[in-house]
Amino acid sequence: MAVHVIGQNLTTEIAKIGSYAAAEVHNLIRMDYLEADANILGTILREQFLKPYIKYNYPGAEDKVPWPYWDTQPKDDLKKEAETFRQIANGLEALTNAGYRIVDPEVLREKFGIELEYVGTVEGE
Repeated sequence: MAVHVIGQNLTTEIAKIGSYAAAEVHNLIRMDYLEADANILGTILREQFLKPYIKYNYPGAEDKVPWPYWDTQPKDDLKKEAETFRQIANGLEALTNAGYRIVDPEVLREKFGIELEYVGTVEGE
């Protein structure tokens, strides 16, 4: 039953492998089900509640019935992003200490969303 309702059974059975990868696969499946459930619920609410409500309370406005919407996209994993940024910063620091410099900061902005502002020259230049 859990597979049909929420798209996975990881929470109802002990995973044989118990790995992070298995949990991620189940999470992706669950997100598909969550999106489908939100769409179905929105359609049901619109057809069975909002349309009759608007028809009864606002005659002539039946063509302006809104669609309920829920944002089902997963939130950003801030811990993972912070760890990635820390690793990037450490790598850039190591490269700078070894005598390298960033040639194209635009690549960092595009790839990792790091906004850089030039504030002056670096010592030794």
